[in-house]
Amino acid sequence: MQLPDRSISSTLIQAISTGEFDPECDETALFFDLDWLDERLSSLKSAFPSGTNHAIAIKANPLLGVLKRIVSRGFGLEAATLPELHLAVSAGCEPKKIVFDSPAKTSRDIEYALDLGCHINCDSIEELDRVDRIIRANGNNGGATFGLRLNPQVGAGSIASTSVADQYSKFAVPVGIGTERIVQLFTNYEWLTGIHCHIGSQGCSLEMLVEGAQVISKLVFDIEESTNRKLIHIDIGGGLPAQYKSSNSTASFSDYANALEVNVANLLTNGRRLITEFGRHVHTNAGWMVSRVEYVKSATSPKTAIIHVGADMFLRECYRPDDWYHDIIALDSYGSEKDHSSGDVYNIAGPLCFAGDIVGYDRKLPRLVEGDLLVIKDAGAYTFSMWSRYNSRQFPKIFGYYKTDTGTVFEQLRKKESIPEVIDFWS
Repeated sequence: MQLPDRSISSTLIQAISTGEFDPECDETALFFDLDWLDERLSSLKSAFPSGTNHAIAIKANPLLGVLKRIVSRGFGLEAATLPELHLAVSAGCEPKKIVFDSPAKTSRDIEYALDLGCHINCDSIEELDRVDRIIRANGNNGGATFGLRLNPQVGAGSIASTSVADQYSKFAVPVGIGTERIVQLFTNYEWLTGIHCHIGSQGCSLEMLVEGAQVISKLVFDIEESTNRKLIHIDIGGGLPAQYKSSNSTASFSDYANALEVNVANLLTNGRRLITEFGRHVHTNAGWMVSRVEYVKSATSPKTAIIHVGADMFLRECYRPDDWYHDIIALDSYGSEKDHSSGDVYNIAGPLCFAGDIVGYDRKLPRLVEGDLLVIKDAGAYTFSMWSRYNSRQFPKIFGYYKTDTGTVFEQLRKKESIPEVIDFWS
């Protein structure tokens, strides 16, 4: 579910009128609705069994202020790198609620995670061997718990680059190696107490997610029957798509949880510790990017609106426009909605020096003029966390905001990067 255009306009009017955001100085900024985040987290918690560790994916939105808010509401965090592990710790997350996933864990990474006492999902047979050597050398597992990531091989979704459960995937141990070999891994490594699977991100249907869980459910039964021990940690990953088009609808957390209850109830009960790793579905719709129109080029066909954000923030959207799309709305220089009675077709182009730096093609918008503001909706996940250094653009200011009885409160979650900081980066 997307933020209403009118709500975005109202918030921007307040930000400009109070001086929080000055389009002449800042040119572009991202706004993140913290009330919306709270509501989405609440819907996640209520959909699944109590006691589920919802480890929200740091990679989707690594802002420390946002991570702290998530943790303060009782949620865990999922980390995919050593720095993300440190972000989880800095956010105050309990180690037992931190999930560490990575296909490239170094021995140093593993030792830190063991000392921390978090949950570690091993990505390969080779990683299992490495972890076992470290545990034996240390004499204990440091309080950490372990799962094995399996690829259920249920096929690719509609976006190949975000699908990780096809016959080949760089991630996980494929179930195609056979149940006997997988059971043997759990026999060999008694410290292995869980299973992890993740189907993909945007482009994977609810049916695919459930099918992956069904494959894992059958393996859990086979492993427990063969080893005569119970698997405690069942990590079903994330992957629930987010809504990027007003004309589309997506499944909710409740839809997913209900489908799991019908098809794989044994994974949700029997004293197991269920883990999820949602990111995109939590954050996407809470964020929106605003950028000033610097020029409207009338000599091109269609006309071209030049703004101050592009493939530096929206990498996937610019490099893979057939797969990724954002609704864009036009506001005037004060943040008010523009008159829709007259309009034109525009390409929305960023500031970078390559031809593919187009955020939106052939968009029908109200007539644009220099100084107008364009809002790129649904930008709360996998945008600024994928920031590109190309052309040495300054990382933009990011605001969080929430409503009170007296109005909207703005918090600066990230300051605009200064030119000296850009120079320091390259020094």
